[in-house]
Amino acid sequence: MKKLIFISQFISAGILSLVSVAAIATPPQTNDRATYNVILKDARTTQVSTLEKKIEALDEKSQTVKIVETETLAGHKPRVTNSEIVLEDVQAEYSVFSECGDYGGNYEKILVPAGLLEVCGIPLNNEEEVGKAWYGLVPFGLVKKEVKLFGTNVLETTELQSFQQGR
Repeated sequence: MKKLIFISQFISAGILSLVSVAAIATPPQTNDRATYNVILKDARTTQVSTLEKKIEALDEKSQTVKIVETETLAGHKPRVTNSEIVLEDVQAEYSVFSECGDYGGNYEKILVPAGLLEVCGIPLNNEEEVGKAWYGLVPFGLVKKEVKLFGTNVLETTELQSFQQGR
């Protein structure tokens, strides 16, 4: 069984729509974009932020992908992070849905602000978090994540608010 390691946090609210996953089942492309609402909650506080991930450039020759992440915490200026990731790692995120059984997951449908999506629900239990993640045929793969962060009382909920397939 494959294991997932999550590096980013995500979540949001918006208008609901039915999305045809067949129209977006493509490999990573320049300008792929996904926006998430992220809620971190403990006994005393709730922190809400928005995370946008975008593929800025995809270099087939060097097999790398430049990703820009913009995290906006309510009431604060956006924080922008640029990273260069091995193409194979990004492709792995995109392929979780099609390899659902390899990750110990099950296919189901869930409703998030981005719409009603067919997903692969995967249990998570690693050194950083315990909970569940749902992956679909959307840019970056992640549709929803609900976890408790180890060593804390923090619950993280991440939901796909919107997405756009690149060209």
